[in-house]
Amino acid sequence: MVEQSLFSKVEDLLSHVGIWRLLGTVAMVVWRRRERVNSTRHLSDRMRQDIGLDVKREQPLMPRHPLWLIKL
Repeated sequence: MVEQSLFSKVEDLLSHVGIWRLLGTVAMVVWRRRERVNSTRHLSDRMRQDIGLDVKREQPLMPRHPLWLIKL
């Protein structure tokens, strides 16, 4: 088995199928891979609770300039 560098493999693909088909295939693979990731960050607390996940605890908002950091 002969190993080729990545550059030579891409050159082979470009000459064999063309740039547009290669770019379309790469975009499709990236899109499918993106769909496989299951994330619950976008769910509301109510939806998270309904499916049995922990409810996100909201951190209290810190003032822009806390009083204990102000120097006179």
